[in-house]
Amino acid sequence: MANLCIISYVIEGKKKEVQDLFHKLNGLIANEDYLKKTDLGLCPLAKVVEIFGGDPKKIHCRGEINNLEIDKSGSLLYFNTETSRNGLPEVWDLVISQYNTLCYYFRAEECDMDYYVTNDIEGKHFPERYIADTWLYGLRYFEGIEEVCKHFEEITSVSVSGMEELEDKACDFNSNDEGKFFYIHQFEIINIYEYETAKSFFNQQSSY
Repeated sequence: MANLCIISYVIEGKKKEVQDLFHKLNGLIANEDYLKKTDLGLCPLAKVVEIFGGDPKKIHCRGEINNLEIDKSGSLLYFNTETSRNGLPEVWDLVISQYNTLCYYFRAEECDMDYYVTNDIEGKHFPERYIADTWLYGLRYFEGIEEVCKHFEEITSVSVSGMEELEDKACDFNSNDEGKFFYIHQFEIINIYEYETAKSFFNQQSSY
């Protein structure tokens, strides 16, 4: 799948509604028809759109669900999606519109387009605001820039303070040390109801 966007979700609400959604999604995933091709290709998320009354040809749903879990209290649902060229959760806008109490939080990561976004303004479920991608440890998540600077110093023995200096020193490090790298990404925090600009951008990039 080109330009793979990995999105982590947490859906919360009243226990009865969370459990109802869990059973519907879990039943869908367990059904062998889930993996059959649709008119859009191999698109399991299209099945989610269909069972909640949407049109897969009008809602971006090229992708799949994985790691579906419900917490012990029954009031939180966790899962990931892998989608093509789109980091926006229109599918789940449709889904939660069928319930009275459900809301969702997400964290989207698409490295090819340098797209890192979350709607978790208060950091309730996704408090991390930065990702450090290094040759030594791979991806690591941090809540504050001070932690990222400390991580950079531990790896490179170069002391930095603040995002601007970190980016400058990381650029120098990446250009001077062959085979070693330190990339830093910052999550954009968006209001769940105010992402029309981002949606328009990704719709222009999408091809079905």
